[in-house]
Amino acid sequence: MTKRSGLLAAGFGILAWVLFGAWQWRETARQNELIRGHLVGQAESILDCLVATVQSHRWMSPYFQSQLPTMLEEIARSPNVLAISIQLRTDELDSEHASVQQYVAGDPQQTENTHQLSSHWHLDGYHAVRQFKLRSDPPMGPPTGRGGGMGMGRRLRQTANADSESEDASEEASAEHELTAILVLDRSAVDTQIQRETRNRWLLVLLGGLLIFVMGWTWRTTVRLAEAQGQAGILQAEAHHLTQLSNAAAGLAHETRNPLGLIRGWAQRLVQQRMPSEEQQQQAEAIVEECDRVTARINEFLSFARPVEPQLAAVPLRELVETLRTLLEADLAIKHVRFDVNGIPKTLHIFAAAELLRQAIFNLVQNAVTFAKYAGCVTIKANQTRPGIWCIEVVDDGDGVEPKHIESLFEPYFTTRSSGTGLGLAIVKRIVIAHHWIIRYKPNSKGGAIFQIDEVEEANR
Repeated sequence: MTKRSGLLAAGFGILAWVLFGAWQWRETARQNELIRGHLVGQAESILDCLVATVQSHRWMSPYFQSQLPTMLEEIARSPNVLAISIQLRTDELDSEHASVQQYVAGDPQQTENTHQLSSHWHLDGYHAVRQFKLRSDPPMGPPTGRGGGMGMGRRLRQTANADSESEDASEEASAEHELTAILVLDRSAVDTQIQRETRNRWLLVLLGGLLIFVMGWTWRTTVRLAEAQGQAGILQAEAHHLTQLSNAAAGLAHETRNPLGLIRGWAQRLVQQRMPSEEQQQQAEAIVEECDRVTARINEFLSFARPVEPQLAAVPLRELVETLRTLLEADLAIKHVRFDVNGIPKTLHIFAAAELLRQAIFNLVQNAVTFAKYAGCVTIKANQTRPGIWCIEVVDDGDGVEPKHIESLFEPYFTTRSSGTGLGLAIVKRIVIAHHWIIRYKPNSKGGAIFQIDEVEEANR
């Protein structure tokens, strides 16, 4: 999967999450309106019943006014009702004589906080306000007795009283009362439901984002797995081909070494018997030298191609390195190079395959002696990086490695010497990897090169 396709997939995922979040935000707003609308509808239903009950009476009789507080108290006992009130105002021609009378049930402070003449939301609840009018329509006829035996004087007095009451009732009938009903409902349950709904929606958005991320990660992993499987198949085919090629090359090397040994043997006999002429003698000696050189190259190739299976044991590092001094004595003497192993503790034992470790250190020291200065020094030391873990360093004081060659140091057949085979450091790397160690190069601050073998585990003594 390319970087561009990965960024494009990530962009689509983020866009999908944003669109999903915007949709949930709209759904949250709509759901909150429905929740508030339920409380508003409940308030409007209560006010409809209250207004209908009040307007069902023809006039504000003393009996009705005495029963109104009881009716309001019954409404105030309903769930979610904090307070309910009716304000009665009589329209008079003279505003100074206009009367205002209020009937309250529940918490009086709730209705006192209402200064608006329309329904609104407040911190403590929903205030539903309804204004309506009630026109007085009192009974016009005089009361009649049950019996018919009424004296004339009494009837005259009643008729006179009826006439005067009729005039008063006519005036009262022309009066109109303006009423304001205020209902305060508790909004705590609505707020709790809205908070729960909002929290659930945002949680859904987060879960949706997590789901999109998991789906994207799964898709990315699946694509990479498919690519890795394809690459693994290619590498497996190449590895199989290289294994067959390596086996064929190793067999060819073995078959070549046998006749090569025969050729060297006959050439050596000719050298020992002395050829008739000096030129023939030199040619015979050259055949022996070339046979030795080719044999050494074949032996190095077989060491590189041979499978590495280390058998770990406790190896005394200082003692093992000391044995290399005898093998390299001739090379050290030619350049008068000093071999310093004092940086290795005498009691240090490490877990390693002795022969493989010996070959790896030998290759590194031989390489260091080759590039060291005349009358210089090659140093081997062991440093403890953490408890039980050591780092082995082979240091020389030569010219070091050019930066352009550092990445190719451990590749097979890479060499900067005309007489080199390019397999010495490659063999070292194979041995180090087989031990699960790390091999690296770094320049020496005092000049020269440092080859490090890291993560060397100390053996229990």
